[in-house]
Amino acid sequence: MAIRELDKPAWTPCAHLAPEGGCSIWGTHPASCRSFTCLWRRSDALLPPQMFPPDCGFMLSLDQTETWPTVVKVCCDAARPDAWDQPRWREIFAGLAEAWNCAVVIVEAGVRGAVAFAPSGKVFSRAEDPGIFPDEGRGLAVPALDYGPDRRAPVERIAEVGFSWKELLPPSLAERGRGTTGRGSRSGP
Repeated sequence: MAIRELDKPAWTPCAHLAPEGGCSIWGTHPASCRSFTCLWRRSDALLPPQMFPPDCGFMLSLDQTETWPTVVKVCCDAARPDAWDQPRWREIFAGLAEAWNCAVVIVEAGVRGAVAFAPSGKVFSRAEDPGIFPDEGRGLAVPALDYGPDRRAPVERIAEVGFSWKELLPPSLAERGRGTTGRGSRSGP
């Protein structure tokens, strides 16, 4: 993730990474760090092992969770900007958008939305639907009709409905499961 307050570009290690792991400025870290939620680190059951950010070429992060609607951002590695564009990932993004009643947005370099998966199942692209991505992709305007009726705070909805990636992948991939190592020992972008 890029951190404006620290002049840290996306996909580069933070200068404040402590040698033993973690943040050396914890407690005084910038607001963008405090509000960041990496979905890989958040839950062992949420994402399949194949979605480990350095391996798949993208990272999923969750915008604010206290007010509806929220956005799941798919932040692509600049060296692999199309890594997200595979049928298995598209299926997971669409399922996540529906389950959580949120948009899942593919974010390009410069923090610009390029593609949005809506809870209704529609997929919008900035090239074909520029009105969905105002301000050259810096904003997002998924039509209200493309959301479900549940307008609770995302944190409440997510806690209730959850999300199971295993239902969205072929059995051969889903059965592999996820090991318990890696979450805390490997650092993401």
